[in-house]
Amino acid sequence: MSTLSLRLRGLGSFPARANRALIAGGAIAGLATLLAVIGPWIAPYSPTRAVGGDQLQPPSTTHFFGTDAVGMDVFSRVISAPRTDLTIALASTALAILVGTPLGAIAGYYRSRWSEALMRVSDLVQSFPVFILAMAAVIVAGHDVTSIIYVIALVNAPIYVRLVRAEVLSLRERTYVEAAVALGESGRRVVFRHLLPNAYGPILSNASVTVGMSMLLTAGLSFIGAGVRVPTPEWGSMIAIGAPNVVTGEWWPSVFPGVALSITVFGFALLGDTLARLTDPARRHP
Repeated sequence: MSTLSLRLRGLGSFPARANRALIAGGAIAGLATLLAVIGPWIAPYSPTRAVGGDQLQPPSTTHFFGTDAVGMDVFSRVISAPRTDLTIALASTALAILVGTPLGAIAGYYRSRWSEALMRVSDLVQSFPVFILAMAAVIVAGHDVTSIIYVIALVNAPIYVRLVRAEVLSLRERTYVEAAVALGESGRRVVFRHLLPNAYGPILSNASVTVGMSMLLTAGLSFIGAGVRVPTPEWGSMIAIGAPNVVTGEWWPSVFPGVALSITVFGFALLGDTLARLTDPARRHP
């Protein structure tokens, strides 16, 4: 049985406050996921087309969150945006894990010049400010959703390289690993059968945080015009469209998507922090 399985069995003894945090974070993440699936279908108006002659209408029973400067219904766009934001965040996080996990395992288990070279490349990528690196990469790769996914995965992959390498380094001296090596198991089998299954806990807890940060990065790129383009519903571009009107009192086009983004990122961060406490007994406290 893996270390992760043993840790998950201790969920019943987890402090009640942390269980509530896990439920709250899971509920927010679940709602965002649900909206990503059904949001555009339940939107009262088209999230990509203007409602004729209704620019900058305040919140009302007709338009729950009002309309923006183009005349698009803000509520419809807010509940449709998770399909774009969450798709990019989940896909880029999954790709970063798929790339970073085996590279980190190799760098941690095999001590060679290639391992050191891999870590120096990771250090080089992480030495750049994340937003500046992502912005430069998007300019080169393009503004379509697929390119943004690859770019965000690129800036996040070194996180998992270092995380998994650290876990493997701490596990490789364990008795069961030494026994596997003594029995003649290959290095690849030791890594993928004995080491990586016991590193899934930190990967899982960090993935939730990475999803939230990827959503922030996506919104930031869209806010400066380097990300998802209008009229695709995306929280960052919605904030950018509404920002100039805040000073004249029309706050709703940017405040509502900003609140939705903040709550969603908080939910994923809360979920990730609680999972980190769950999978690491040393971090548990009453």
